This record gives sequence, C-alpha cells and structure tokens, in this order.
Amino acid sequence: PQVLSPDMVPPSERGTPIP
Repeated sequence: PQVLSPDMVPPSERGTPIP
C-alpha cells in the first residue's frame, strides 16, 4: 500500500491542528 504524505493526511489522522 502507498503511504500518504503528511500534507495529504487530514489533521484528524495526524492529530496535529492546522494553524
């Protein structure tokens, strides 16, 4: 499976809020 880039992963998946 292809790993999505951090920029393509939604904030909910990264657990990091976007400023």
